[in-house]
Amino acid sequence: MDKVRIQIGKVWIECECESVKESMAKITEYSTVYGQKACGMCGSENIYPEHRTDAEGNNYYSMRCGDCPAQFSFGQTKAGGVLFPRREDPNGNKIPNNGWYDWRERVASKERYDTSLQQPPQQQQPEQRQYEQPPRESTPF
Repeated sequence: MDKVRIQIGKVWIECECESVKESMAKITEYSTVYGQKACGMCGSENIYPEHRTDAEGNNYYSMRCGDCPAQFSFGQTKAGGVLFPRREDPNGNKIPNNGWYDWRERVASKERYDTSLQQPPQQQQPEQRQYEQPPRESTPF
């Protein structure tokens, strides 16, 4: 068994593999996630991985920017649960900024991307009543 050690972005990855093909598969999988070097919206290198689990037990994986509200989401394959970058929305449209987006805008949209990000609805403000003011009489000076 061979041991492979490689730096991908800010992370050092070490894995034991039976063959070069197996090491390539593992390195490629790690590169897909940790190969992000900077935020696609603001360019900051202050990015970090994030994992969330919602109430139904679904897992969500993403990279977040520490300097702006940007997020880069990963999907999972049904077979094997391998992560892949989400660079398109559910309708097949390219997501600007190479897949990075402001998560607050995503939550506000009607498309369902990630239920763990949804915020509770804001309470409506009570309606403000407009009262008619009686006309002012002008007074000569």
